[in-house]
Amino acid sequence: MKPTAGTSVLDLGSGWGDPLVARIAERVPLEVTLADVSEGPLEDGASRGFRAVVLKEGEPLPFKPNQFDIVLSNSVIEHVTMSPDECRTLSLSEREWRRHAIANQRRFANEIRRVGKRYFVQTPHKHFPIDLHLWLPGTNWLPHDIVRRMVPWLDKHWIKKAGVADWHLLGPREMGDLFPDAEIAVARLLGVPKSVIAYR
Repeated sequence: MKPTAGTSVLDLGSGWGDPLVARIAERVPLEVTLADVSEGPLEDGASRGFRAVVLKEGEPLPFKPNQFDIVLSNSVIEHVTMSPDECRTLSLSEREWRRHAIANQRRFANEIRRVGKRYFVQTPHKHFPIDLHLWLPGTNWLPHDIVRRMVPWLDKHWIKKAGVADWHLLGPREMGDLFPDAEIAVARLLGVPKSVIAYR
């Protein structure tokens, strides 16, 4: 993305602030805005000199068109599906779950494209063999309703706590559909696709 001194960066959905942004800001003086739906983590970012904005879940971003030179969103878009309560309680067919999830992810992607002149959006690849939200093999290929019912049990008996199964994983085709003006890249680990990146 080649930021220079004074580049405005929106770090979208990373809570305390993406470590990558903090590392870059140590070398290049950036104007960083952190934005997340949770309030507590943002206080830490503000203590580092970053502006902090609390977002309202499901609402448009409170920013003007092209307000930021760069929007960075790291492992967030897969969680922009339905509210935590809906993800926890609604029993939907896989087709209905995907329809709702993709519609919300599309709205989120459109907001990123609206407020950022450039953007870098990363998400775990849906075909990586380990589900990074559960640290279990193969669960990313199970229907959402099964995973939704598994999570409370796993939270009690497994080392990785997921809280709520709110993720809908994407591949290169889906990311290209959400970000039609982007380049799509696939990051690999030992030859296996690990994450998908849309950047403009």
